[in-house]
Amino acid sequence: AMTDRDYSHAIELFRQAIAHAPQDGALRIRLGQAYLWSQQYDASIQTFKKLYADQPDNLAALQELGNAQMNAARYEDAVATFQTYLQHSPDPAIRLKLAQAFSDGGKYADAIPVYQEVLQNDPDNFIASLGLAQVYAWHGDLTKALELYNALLVQKPGNREVLLGKAKAL
Repeated sequence: AMTDRDYSHAIELFRQAIAHAPQDGALRIRLGQAYLWSQQYDASIQTFKKLYADQPDNLAALQELGNAQMNAARYEDAVATFQTYLQHSPDPAIRLKLAQAFSDGGKYADAIPVYQEVLQNDPDNFIASLGLAQVYAWHGDLTKALELYNALLVQKPGNREVLLGKAKAL
């Protein structure tokens, strides 16, 4: 049902399976994802919150909770969720998600050092470089934004997002 994008059917099937195996974290994650993909953000968030409450060592539930919060434009909640995750595990992908949650929520001054930290550990991270360039532009530091956009164009000439960002920063 998920591959056919019949999310309501997938949700029903996952709920039935969970009724028989309520502690199966993988099933509960798939249920939360089905809610998320069907844009039932509150149900998705509640599914992941309950799973994490029931299984506090389940970092996948925490990651999915942050993703659902981002999709629901609950950026402050996503920031808190990703920060909690990082207290348990220093995952660079989650650090990048934290930077994105800060920037999507308009907290540019908070996003900048997180993007910089990601790039310090992974200088070729295109997504982090693009995010930092965008934040510099939104924050009004056009010189730094243009430097990054130019460097990104060397990495990926003709990249649409980079070209649009650079054009807006000019």
